[in-house]
Amino acid sequence: MTNHLGVIATNRFGMGARDHEIKEAHSDPQGWLSTHLISPALDNSLPDSWAVMNQYAEFRAIKNAEKSGQKPGNQNAMMEPLRRTYFQFCSDTLTRSISSEHSFSWRLLDFFSNHFSVSAQGGLMTPLAPTLEREAIAPNLFGSFADLLIAVEKHPAMLVYLDNEKSIGPESRQANHLKKNSKKVRGMNENLAREILELHTMGVNGGYQLEDIQELAKAITEWSVARPGKKEGHGFLFRERAHQPGQRTVLRKKYPDTGENQGEAILRDLAVQPATARYVS
Repeated sequence: MTNHLGVIATNRFGMGARDHEIKEAHSDPQGWLSTHLISPALDNSLPDSWAVMNQYAEFRAIKNAEKSGQKPGNQNAMMEPLRRTYFQFCSDTLTRSISSEHSFSWRLLDFFSNHFSVSAQGGLMTPLAPTLEREAIAPNLFGSFADLLIAVEKHPAMLVYLDNEKSIGPESRQANHLKKNSKKVRGMNENLAREILELHTMGVNGGYQLEDIQELAKAITEWSVARPGKKEGHGFLFRERAHQPGQRTVLRKKYPDTGENQGEAILRDLAVQPATARYVS
């Protein structure tokens, strides 16, 4: 029976047993797995999310110049560096997971990368999507689930994928300014809030209501991303002018208007909900 558990430890929890691993896991399968709780090591020389966004901004600038007739160009050739970056990310993750002596940690990284999935289809998301697991998931893999959740939701790949970087509170200062000047207001986007409750934390049958989605969406209005070429820093950016002001109520708990921290406070509470533990497990 113990040997059977050793086979389970090396194959079901890892990436497949090496010649010596079943023997090593034979006497203490759980203890053997505990030695694998080491954060996956990835190639830090590859571009980060900010470098990828700058790379894509350059591509867009050349493409727009071509459209206006200012400068001819080959779009396939222009996209090649972005595609190459994507394949470098994929190759690095694959080869390191195969060669690692700590395959349980790589299996766990794969699990949470699937749990917090984003699409790599089209435009910026092709090279940006892989940076989510490299910058938000891997570094927080063995910390608290709350820290992992917040890192994921504030990462550029998640914010861009679910269009939250353009979400504007309907009564925010920016919305009021645009309305005053008879300009169109993009409005609030609920995609990320819905994904957080339905897929990342409590699950579709977790007990939340439509009002909870809407309140969470208001709390994270203009959790955004710094834009290349602007003096905004890099990575996550909280655009206070576009934030929906006021107290929010999620799962019957009230959260004061503390700007960026309002959304974080809600996420920390969602992370420890019993429904979240059941759903993630």
